[in-house]
Amino acid sequence: MSSCENVQYNNPTKLQAEMNQSVFMSSFAEANYFYDGNYFIVEGRSEEGVIELKGKIRPLNTEIEFGGGSENIATFISNSGLIYTTENIENGGSMIVTSGGTLTRILTGEFHFSGVANGVQDTINFNAGLFYEVPLGEIFYAEINNIPFNADIVRGNSDGTVINISGELGSNKIKLKIPVNVVVHEEYGVLEAGFSASVINSSGEEMAEEGTIIITGHSEGSRLIRGQYLFTTDSNNITRGIFSVDY
Repeated sequence: MSSCENVQYNNPTKLQAEMNQSVFMSSFAEANYFYDGNYFIVEGRSEEGVIELKGKIRPLNTEIEFGGGSENIATFISNSGLIYTTENIENGGSMIVTSGGTLTRILTGEFHFSGVANGVQDTINFNAGLFYEVPLGEIFYAEINNIPFNADIVRGNSDGTVINISGELGSNKIKLKIPVNVVVHEEYGVLEAGFSASVINSSGEEMAEEGTIIITGHSEGSRLIRGQYLFTTDSNNITRGIFSVDY
């Protein structure tokens, strides 16, 4: 593992790392366990993009290595849409979970990795990475016209064909509809067949006129879906959207 002594936390529940000589500091972080596959995911989002760390469930303080065809994968999705991953490289890095679990509902640990973007032969490096007291559970977040929307009510259900998820905060509600057969790390338009997005407030419901949804994780066995989204309606601009919802 790379030393993490140069990175310090001023706020709890964050993920951060040195990123190509700059600093990645998440504005939001969360984690989930996928018991049907015996693995977990820790994710952090910043203005630069999203870091996703996937690892097989192991005892605390056990090194989890990325790369070399391993099921353990570190991914960085830039805000420009490039996907950097350790999936097809040797010695991609590693992470260690040092404390937490299902009883405390938080995870703390360290990581470092190098990811390669397919098609452009570009590499990005993350060193001295830490995730600190990242909560395990559901989340539905976005910014509505640049105002943070961190839903305190999150709902999800499926009829076997479509997954319906939503987040509510006060009088505001965001709804997303996603087909069950989506592919992880694919980007979809919100107007594609089977998809939809809308905002509901005191003025009524406005449907998305354009936008995208990226699926970052999906387990039909655990009935859990994760992703990112942004879209516009007639009078609303929804940005920096992220969700992790049981359905």
